[in-house]
Amino acid sequence: MKSNLYISTIFIIAIITLAGCVNIQKPTTSDANYFKGNKGIVLNFLPNMPPDTIYATKSGSDLIESDAFKVQIEVRNKGTYPIDGSGNIKVCASGFDTNLVDGLSLGTVTFPDAVSMQNPNGGIEVIDAGDVTFRIPKTTDSYSTNIQLTTHYDYKTYYSGDICVDPDPTTSEGDTCKPSAYKSATGQGAPLSVTGIETTPAAGNAIIKLTVENKGNGRITNKLPSDCSTQLDFNDYDMVKLESLSIGTNSDVSEHCTPKEIRLSQGKGSVYCSIPLEGSQTTSFRTILNAVFSYNYKQSISKSVKVVMLKTG
Repeated sequence: MKSNLYISTIFIIAIITLAGCVNIQKPTTSDANYFKGNKGIVLNFLPNMPPDTIYATKSGSDLIESDAFKVQIEVRNKGTYPIDGSGNIKVCASGFDTNLVDGLSLGTVTFPDAVSMQNPNGGIEVIDAGDVTFRIPKTTDSYSTNIQLTTHYDYKTYYSGDICVDPDPTTSEGDTCKPSAYKSATGQGAPLSVTGIETTPAAGNAIIKLTVENKGNGRITNKLPSDCSTQLDFNDYDMVKLESLSIGTNSDVSEHCTPKEIRLSQGKGSVYCSIPLEGSQTTSFRTILNAVFSYNYKQSISKSVKVVMLKTG
């Protein structure tokens, strides 16, 4: 009797243990879709680098100077480009008087790895911007200054989704879908998002309108500055290039699209394509639309630092 009770007890415990394992099981990373969201490169000052308040104690002729402080910046890639892990990011500093802030050294940074199944949080690089000293005039008790960091980098948006095309709009017999317009709200893992897709029936052609929108917190440009002193003009902003477009298993057919260089207005722009359909299909059908847009992106972060003269005498 005791033996049967012992076996029953072990059996119940085993069931509870298995049930517990099932309850805490999480989806694998292979279930995730990483081509979503509206972020690319994200910058952050590391904590206390530099501190919010800096005390100047070293007396000079006209200026009081602080000890040197480390300035370090985290660069994280929260998007899905570059797939091949290549490319550079140019980082520039501004917002302060160079006579009062010295030692800040920036340049180019290797692109962190993109978000992927193996790296769901994106890659990270840390910039050591040098040992920075802050100065304050002897006639001033304190002042506040900003350290603004601006990144310039190449990026791409990869769009892939199903569409309905109708090679013969004169009849609906045998059709399995209807060309229509719809919006995409999830983003594609990049600051530029494809937000609207519209297909129109046409004899022997797929008429497609794609709407793109800058959903990030920076500006889209058409070139990288050669150095931090290079100023971009009006024509350098808000330009996006349609790099490629394909339907189904076809190769790139973006030559049937216009304009291939899209000017954004209030952050939005559209490209129109009239693509000849291959094959003998006459009824409507669903297929895959793939598009790649390339651009440069510029964005900034800023930190306010208060410099205080610490009187020692």
